[in-house]
Amino acid sequence: PPALAPPPCPGSPTGSGVWPRPRAPPCQQGSLAPATPSQAPPHAPSPRSAVPLAHAVLGGRGDRPPLVLLHGLFGSRGNFQTVAKALVRGGSGKVRPWGAGGGVREVGDGRGWGDGVPLPRQVLTLDARNHGGSPHSPLMTYEAMSLDVQHLLTRLGIDKCILLGHSMGGKTAMTLALQRPDLVERLISVDISPVSTAPVSEFSAYISAMKSVKIPDGLSRSAARQLADDQLRPVVQLPQLRQFLLTNLVEVEGRYIWRVNLEAISHHLADIMNFPVFHKPYPGPTLFLGGSNSPYISSKHYPEIQRLFPKADVQHIEGAGHIVHQDKFEEFITAVLNFLPPP
Repeated sequence: PPALAPPPCPGSPTGSGVWPRPRAPPCQQGSLAPATPSQAPPHAPSPRSAVPLAHAVLGGRGDRPPLVLLHGLFGSRGNFQTVAKALVRGGSGKVRPWGAGGGVREVGDGRGWGDGVPLPRQVLTLDARNHGGSPHSPLMTYEAMSLDVQHLLTRLGIDKCILLGHSMGGKTAMTLALQRPDLVERLISVDISPVSTAPVSEFSAYISAMKSVKIPDGLSRSAARQLADDQLRPVVQLPQLRQFLLTNLVEVEGRYIWRVNLEAISHHLADIMNFPVFHKPYPGPTLFLGGSNSPYISSKHYPEIQRLFPKADVQHIEGAGHIVHQDKFEEFITAVLNFLPPP
């Protein structure tokens, strides 16, 4: 499948990969019709400033750098819900819901479970700008997305983290590590290299198809999704990819709209497919974790990987495609846990 467009995460109760699924306010949504200036939210951040990212926390010990998970293009933090839960459970113990934010925090007092086993490290899942429940902004570059994550870390009082990003999220994670190596203890890039990747034209066609979808007001969710699926089919021929794109179709006050900011993504497609220029390498441990059936971490990329990430280890999971964490879930979790520092 094309890069940067993962299908839903495994274990999602609806099969949509969106978690949680709140009715987002209109100011955080895209539109089925091209946006007009009058539709811009009055409190929209300026293009050069960071936006406050929607996020969920799966709790554990706060005395170790947390693991921060960044999703790919057209995705949301729900794509990593099952991964996050598995990584939390990798430390032992059960999880329970907490708070209104839909996150999950460990039961316990932060010291242990009474059996001498420490709680696992915290895991954070984020919605990138222009995705999920995060605000929209006309700017969609890796420098801007890196700044968003930096500001969230500051807001949460996190002075060092472990970053894991898939596809577009992997490029955001690499950008942050190269800009602010002091914030990143170690780095995992899932099936993406620090190079130019997929052709822009492919995604331009998807965005045009999404913009052209027309759904009458008042339809049931299932009828609206079926109608949108029918309208996308001529351009987006892979059923799995269509279902993934449709996770962004949300109902707000009786109308169905796209919650991703199609205008900003369309305008910055070239930026998203490329990678910024950096000269100073990231000195920390780095794992490039690809699928053996995917072309996005290949031997032709190794020189640039080595230049920017001299402590990189490259691994491929046999039989996995671009969506490594869905195709080979157990192997993916094992590889990540093996790369993390010991408790």
